[in-house]
Amino acid sequence: MMKLDFLSTTTAIATVLVAFAFAPAQAQDTESSEAQNTASKDPIDITTWNYSDLYAGWSVENFLDADVYDEDGEEIGEVEDLVVNPDGQVEELVIEAGGFLDIGDAHFTYPWQNAEIVSPDRVEVEFDDENIESYSLFGDVEGESVGPRSWRITELIDDYAALDEGVRYGWVDDVIISQQGEIQAVVVQPDVTYGVGGPYAWPYYGYDGGFDPGLDYYKVPYTEDEVADLGIFDYDQLEGGAVAEVEEGETAE
Repeated sequence: MMKLDFLSTTTAIATVLVAFAFAPAQAQDTESSEAQNTASKDPIDITTWNYSDLYAGWSVENFLDADVYDEDGEEIGEVEDLVVNPDGQVEELVIEAGGFLDIGDAHFTYPWQNAEIVSPDRVEVEFDDENIESYSLFGDVEGESVGPRSWRITELIDDYAALDEGVRYGWVDDVIISQQGEIQAVVVQPDVTYGVGGPYAWPYYGYDGGFDPGLDYYKVPYTEDEVADLGIFDYDQLEGGAVAEVEEGETAE
């Protein structure tokens, strides 16, 4: 059972959250530039791309700040971030808890696969207080990563969104994940230069497609003309994160 002494113990790691955001810093610039130039994933045909499967997923923006409850049904904090592995799969929740007996804020991770995702705004967890170190923000990482690394979803949200040849189009407003935690799409809001419209959902290209979380932009291999015909991503069809009902033979845009 999760007790208050766990929160006291994890307070010591609260101050390292910022460090987690920047690690690893060295050699990042070189790897980032190489990653964007060595894309090996075949681009998805944007003219046949539709949103029907995406509407069965969850909005990360809605998921962040979800209330977290322990096994006794007590609210202990909220989801502050998601840790994504190099394959685009959410592997951990970053949970912020605090306000207990003047302890202050404490941050810790919890495995996605062990969490009960009741809805995008409610998560239930069960702690093993005999293995507290397993909830560290650093996990089992030792030394500096020199290749694709796990990264925080907030490293992608609010990045610039760029088209082919680096043309800036807008910014990343949200990320859509499946109910199994796999990244499905990146939701982009266009700059006013492109008129009033959006948001639009772009395919997610991970490390194999040239993505690097160390950069300040997310790039897709499409031109302005190619993305011009995308339909608006309709958040109402997400139904708050539940599976949207799409009639057989109907294509959701």
